[in-house]
Amino acid sequence: MLSEEIVNKIVKEQRDGMTANDKKRDKGLKVPKDLKCFYDIPYSKDDATCKLDLYRPSRSTKKPFPVIVSVHGGGWIYGDKELYSFYCMELARRGFALVNFTYRLAPEHKFPLALIDTNNVFKWIIKNAAAFNLDLQNIFATGDSAGANYLSIYANILTNKTFSEEIKIKAPAKLKLKGLYLNCGMYDWTLFSDNQERAALLQALMPYGGTSREAKLGSPALFVTKDFPQAFVVTAEHDFLRPSAALMVQALCAVGADFRYKCYQSSREKLYHVFMLNLRSKEGSKSIDEQCDWFKSLIR
Repeated sequence: MLSEEIVNKIVKEQRDGMTANDKKRDKGLKVPKDLKCFYDIPYSKDDATCKLDLYRPSRSTKKPFPVIVSVHGGGWIYGDKELYSFYCMELARRGFALVNFTYRLAPEHKFPLALIDTNNVFKWIIKNAAAFNLDLQNIFATGDSAGANYLSIYANILTNKTFSEEIKIKAPAKLKLKGLYLNCGMYDWTLFSDNQERAALLQALMPYGGTSREAKLGSPALFVTKDFPQAFVVTAEHDFLRPSAALMVQALCAVGADFRYKCYQSSREKLYHVFMLNLRSKEGSKSIDEQCDWFKSLIR
């Protein structure tokens, strides 16, 4: 086990680096005029940070909007809804009600508190569907990096009874996710067992410092079943988590789950980890179109 000093140092370095990169990426972006936005809605009393934003097209319609829930990335130790607002707004502009929420971060808040927050967001959606014109028959979710990890774990809670009993989170009985977009995710901690940075993040995340049992519970590829929601597993040519996507694909194949897989690559630009968050990237915009088109193909 790493010393607390080393773990704290790596957490700080990660937070500082991601903050600088995200501010540079989103500098100058503005809120689209064709959206109606609802900000800072509390979805739980567990913590003051437990708030969500909801974005949807501003056009008037009696037909409810299909829903996308975004689970942000950030290595389990960084991020909030503000840092994902522009990306989420682009998804909403394509005809969806987008729920963008902040969850509690490690190391201040340990696993599985962020999953409890995620569960509370879906409870909020079910409770407030009528007020915000949300289509409960067509709920989708997207997550990148650590967010894809959390989203995959949550999908296992919904579809694997043994796992849900082990993790002790009870999902809403009425909830069914029509499709998951899993972007550049971490699906099995054993893949990076000899990497100090990953070991520090696992140690920061878990209550007992990342025991073998905790590492297993945090590895969603180990618990998928044939009932796992339809998934679109995405990575990129230069994504450092690309090997993890391959493990998730193998796991889904092994149980006969319904999924798609794509590794994005381009001759025009190098595509790295979570490249689609860069709204100035042509390939990123293309991937957002493909994500939303796939969601729409599942609407019934």
